[in-house]
Order: sequence, then structure tokens, then C-alpha cells
Amino acid sequence: MASHYLFEPNFCNPASGWEKGQVEKNVQDARRRLWQQLPSFPDIDALNVWLEEQCIAQWSEIQHGGLPGTVADVHAQEVGSLMPLGRPFDGFVEHTKRVSPVCLIHFERNRYSVPASFANRPVSVRIYPERIVVAAEGQILCVHSRIIDRSHPTVGQPQNRWTDLIGEGIATLARELADKAAPVPDLVQWFGEWAREARAEQRGLLLLTAHRAKGLEFDHVAILNGGWDRLSRNEDEDAPRRLFYVAMTRARASLTIMTDGPHPFALHGDDAILARRVMPDAAVLSRAQLRYVSPDPKLVDLSFPGRLVDGHSSLAAIDAAGPGDAVQLVRDGNRWHIEDSKGRILSRLSRAFAPPADTIFLRGQVAAVLNWRKEDGHEDYAHLLRRDAWGIVLPELVFERAG
Repeated sequence: MASHYLFEPNFCNPASGWEKGQVEKNVQDARRRLWQQLPSFPDIDALNVWLEEQCIAQWSEIQHGGLPGTVADVHAQEVGSLMPLGRPFDGFVEHTKRVSPVCLIHFERNRYSVPASFANRPVSVRIYPERIVVAAEGQILCVHSRIIDRSHPTVGQPQNRWTDLIGEGIATLARELADKAAPVPDLVQWFGEWAREARAEQRGLLLLTAHRAKGLEFDHVAILNGGWDRLSRNEDEDAPRRLFYVAMTRARASLTIMTDGPHPFALHGDDAILARRVMPDAAVLSRAQLRYVSPDPKLVDLSFPGRLVDGHSSLAAIDAAGPGDAVQLVRDGNRWHIEDSKGRILSRLSRAFAPPADTIFLRGQVAAVLNWRKEDGHEDYAHLLRRDAWGIVLPELVFERAG
């Protein structure tokens, strides 16, 4: 900084150690005057503005000592002799980092993204108090707000089920690549295949009939009670036992058989059975009355936002929508649509949609927002569309049994 602004810092004269105490005393006095009543500031820029104003105000109260008058008086006399200020000093700490195969750099236990064309290549990382600047080959690649703490849920995109899934995929890809590089199209193709496989995985609770479970295996299986001793049409007497065997053999780690009273096949008192009496949880039973309508592109009119005129309130509402936002289900004639908290239409549901029978709407939320293009739809309806791309809000709806 001294060479940039062409000045020589000289806080104490050489070989004059006694002056050190005088400087420290002046600093101590200034701190006491400035910070005696410490106000609060929204950010560091506001703090610096306030601090500059306070220091200038102190000049009028502090005697210069070496020259007659206050510091402000001496400064006013010297202003005419000062050189004009050049360009601002660009002060930063520079590090050289290698971009990971998944286009990330690490600094202070946080990760920052870099353009994909620089994957597995060295870059210069410039550290400022409030931002991170990544440069290479004489150009600025990207600028990020600097994150000081590891816990920063309000920075960047809010966390939701989709960002968690994408993060899991990126972590899997990073483990597979290690230090190797891969072309960007290959990375995109890999991630698409991984996402399809992840979607097909049974995560959480999966409710199936014994017939549909044939050929599948699960770590934990619970067989529900009822109907195992009843024959279907044209079945022999051993058919229910064979079907029950199919259900049992789907389990890899544990098998739970639920029954209310004697079971036709799992005999009480058998040494291979560990019997446990379970009392129903009233709180859980109340939630069992709920019906969930999962997000599905077939649930909504995919071209609805594409047909809206420019400036329509729904377009702004869709742009502002995010996963987890509350929505309402509203009937409009013989169709249904989804509204946000301000009453703006987010999605128009398909003609085939109908709420589950004997239920009332309880609550809903935005599950996902899809990016849709004009060419993704049927060409016979392309002439009705007013834009090339738009967002589609997919809702998750919850109903409760009426009465």
C-alpha cells in the first residue's frame, strides 16, 4: 500500500524507542473516545463509514503538537500541497488452487464453484474481506460472496430436497473421479444416469402388494394383517400360503409380521418367532387419515405459463416460487389451480385431476419448479405459446378424510 500511494510510514523515529509509548497512548485514547458507547452496524461498510466520520470529527479536538492549531487546522493548510489520489489500492491475499473435477475450489473449509471449462486446472484465488475472486489466464472467472462460517443456510440457494439430492450426486461423482479429469459432456451424462438410478431407488416407506413385490428385495419388510386365509377365484388351497411365502422372502435383514389375533401361517409360540405386543399410537393414527398427492408433471397443464401474456402476474409468481412455499388449491369452474399466498395462480391442474374421494384439502406446498421449453411440448400446439421457455410449479397436496 505504501508503494502504491507513494508514502513512507514512519510511526516512530529510528532509535527513539520512547516514542512507541506515546503512539500507543494516542491509540488508546482514540479507542476510548470512539468506542465508549459502541453502536450496532448492519455490515462492515456501515462501520467503516461511521469510523471515518468519527475520526474526522476528532481532528478538530486534538492539538497537533508539532505545529500550532489542531490536526484539522494543519490538514486544511496541507490540502493544497497534496498529490491527487490515483486508482484505489486493490488489496487482497492471493492463493493458487487447483479446481476439482466437479468444478469446485476449497478455501477455509468452504467450497466455491468455478466455470466448468477450468475443471482440474490451476487458478488464482484472490481473498478480500467480503468476496472471493477467481482469476486465470488474465481474466476474472467468477466472483463469490465470502463465507466466513460453515453454517450459512441463508447464502445462495435455500436448502431443499432437490439441492440435497444434487449434493449427494456431486459427492458420489467426486469420489469416483478422485483426481482424474473428465469432459463436461461426460459429467452431464453421468449425472443424468445417476439421477435416474437414484429416483428408482426405494427410499423410505414403500407400500406394495405381495404380487407386485415378486422379484424385489428389501432390507426390512413388514407384512400387514388381514386376508391371508382367503382364496381368490380359481385358486387352490395352498395359493395363500405360497403368496405369503413370497412376501416373507422379500426381506434381507428383518421381517415383521403384524396380526390382530391368531395368524393362519405364523403360529404363536413357535421358537422362530419373537412375539411383541404393540399398542397403537393415537397421534400416528390421526395422521393415517391423511391422503398425499405427490408431485407429478402429469398433474399440471405444462403449457399454461407459456400461453400467458407478458406481464401476467402468474409469471412473476412462478419466478418467485421455491420448494417449500405454501400453496392453496382453488376450484375454477370444472378445473382446479394452485395459488400462492398472494392469490396469484402458480399452476393450472390437468383436466383429469380430482381431489381424492371423501376428502377435504388440508395444505399444500411447492415440491419443485421445472424448466420447460417450447420444443418440449407437442408441435401441434406450438402456435399457442408466447415464449420459448418457462417455469412449471409442481405441487404436493395433502388431504384429510371428510368428517
